[in-house]
Amino acid sequence: MTIRIDGTNTAANPGITGTDTDTGLQFGTDEVNIVTSGSTAVTVDSSQRVGIGTTAPDTALTVSEENVAVTSQSSNVNIYANDALAADIGGSIGLGATWNGTGGLINYASIHGKKANATSGNTDGYMSFVVRDNAGTSERLRINKDGALGIGGTAFGTSGQVLTSQGSGSAPQWATPATGANLVVGTQQSASGTSIELTSIPTNCQKIEIICYQVSWNTTASLRWQLGDFGGYENTGYFNQSMYWSNGTSNQSGTSTGSFGLSSWTGSGHGVNTVIRLYRRHTTGQNWNSECIADSTLSGTEMMIQAGTKDLSAGLDRVQLFPSAGSFDAGFIQFNYWTV
Repeated sequence: MTIRIDGTNTAANPGITGTDTDTGLQFGTDEVNIVTSGSTAVTVDSSQRVGIGTTAPDTALTVSEENVAVTSQSSNVNIYANDALAADIGGSIGLGATWNGTGGLINYASIHGKKANATSGNTDGYMSFVVRDNAGTSERLRINKDGALGIGGTAFGTSGQVLTSQGSGSAPQWATPATGANLVVGTQQSASGTSIELTSIPTNCQKIEIICYQVSWNTTASLRWQLGDFGGYENTGYFNQSMYWSNGTSNQSGTSTGSFGLSSWTGSGHGVNTVIRLYRRHTTGQNWNSECIADSTLSGTEMMIQAGTKDLSAGLDRVQLFPSAGSFDAGFIQFNYWTV
């Protein structure tokens, strides 16, 4: 092939070409461009930075190309291993720097994309993250074809396990959580209607928390709550005691047997902030205790406390909160519960 020198030296007519006059080398001020079909494909600038798809590289290697979709089987840059078919074969990228005083280079970390098996026609793969310590390189993390995380390689854990820290000097490990209380956070509900309830409570529930924020009702009444099983709410057999303070003085106390509850404040429109806790006395059985502390938003000096107990005839399935008369007209209520 004849080599030609063209004094035009543009992208359309590079300075050095073959018989194809729009493909060759085009020279600029302290830079060289590789031109194909009259367009600059690769640029080496005055700082020895290489640009592919751009004439203005801003790093040692800059690649510019149109976006590739996440679901595409391609990418902007592909690195392939050309070994024979086998498991654990694939491309990699190394990241490193000098490691001694004489300018020696070494990889401190690398990212690998490997074939997961040796089966011809099967495209299952995995991504591996390798980090070096002073003794050598080790695989620290693997992501398999299903998105599972392998700690130190193929330690993927089992169903129900969680990653737990082993301290700053060790990798995390998969571990089975110790058996204990599990919190289920309920959604917040607006206080309206004659009652608010939590239903379908699991049989292994040990504790229930009812949080009321500025809850009020439309007539003179007290705040009550009842427990129930699959047959409905029980309205007898409650041992309940409540006490009401105003300006530091105990003004009244009240008892009830049809529900747990607080003594009534005089008048309506009280915004009540309260936390009600119901908890099973033993891990088995259906004896439930209740405790509550409440204050009125109409006066910072008004407060109530409550304590009580109730033996259910069957397993707890539901809880309802209601005013003893009238209906809720403002505020928010949230139910949380704990299971074991």
